[in-house]
Amino acid sequence: MRALWAAVVTDTGHPLLVHFLARLIDISRVPARDPVRLARALQLYSARKIKFFRERPERFQSALRTIAWGIGDCDDKARFIAASLRTFRIPVRLKFLHLTLPGGQVLGHVYPQAWLPTRNGASGNRALTSSWVALESVREYPLGYDPETKARALGYGVKVTYIGDPGEDQTHI
Repeated sequence: MRALWAAVVTDTGHPLLVHFLARLIDISRVPARDPVRLARALQLYSARKIKFFRERPERFQSALRTIAWGIGDCDDKARFIAASLRTFRIPVRLKFLHLTLPGGQVLGHVYPQAWLPTRNGASGNRALTSSWVALESVREYPLGYDPETKARALGYGVKVTYIGDPGEDQTHI
């Protein structure tokens, strides 16, 4: 976990990543200062343009390598999205799921969460706040879809660990 987070920090702000992101923002028509639309553009790019492949043995490839190759597993996709959002000073954390299936098989999954503005309250009285929003990147799910919810609904044992930037609700790990 710490090695993956250190890699995200290393990738953050890389000039070639900034160049790629400028093109993605233009192509995706992301308005200036719109972190929610930026997060969604990155999530969709990852789901649509980076094919999911498991690796043996496991390795952590850079965000730039993931873009260039167009393949990666969940940690590669999470690294790409997290480093990209951090490049624009959007707080990000990685959420690690350790799943125990009913037969005893253990699986792992990781995906980023971004500290994004959200609207709360009734339609006539909606206050703008911020919260952690899941960015599942393996499939084209809606912004905020959290695989933990599905895993719990399926009866899996779930252990959750976070590492990343602080939001208003946590300190840096």
